Amino acid sequence: MANPSPSAKNRPSDKRILIIEDDESILSLMKTTFEIEGFDVKTARDGRNIQKISSDFKPDLVVTDLMMPGVGGFDVIRQLQSDPVTNKVPVLLITGSNMNESTKSMMQMESNLVGYFEKPVRPETLLRKIHKLLNTASLSEQRAADSTKDYPTNFNDIF
Repeated sequence: MANPSPSAKNRPSDKRILIIEDDESILSLMKTTFEIEGFDVKTARDGRNIQKISSDFKPDLVVTDLMMPGVGGFDVIRQLQSDPVTNKVPVLLITGSNMNESTKSMMQMESNLVGYFEKPVRPETLLRKIHKLLNTASLSEQRAADSTKDYPTNFNDIF
């Protein structure tokens, strides 16, 4: 089956991503990467006040670190699940820890957890997953679609 054309996909500017990460450099990299791609992005340094932030921002996707001081990634997942407004919001988990099989099994039971990545994660790998989950056109797909638009080929067609 062929991939949908970029015009059949959602625009990234119509999608909101909430990033929760305590490492400032990783947070900044993800925020910049997602914004360049066209997404509306909000950030938080930990999972405190996640229900208020989610309620106000209404994310289409949450990308969260697992290990953070205070409220960590699993707490974020559970808080989102407990709220009828956010219980269907997909969550991508990022971790710097090597996960054993029991932790992976436990994660698979979380209804809103749609994937996880171990650090360091390449931004393009993360973006591919995000575009797939949100059915959005990547920046390169948007550029390719723009380059194939019908443009006048004859000077007389312009005037």
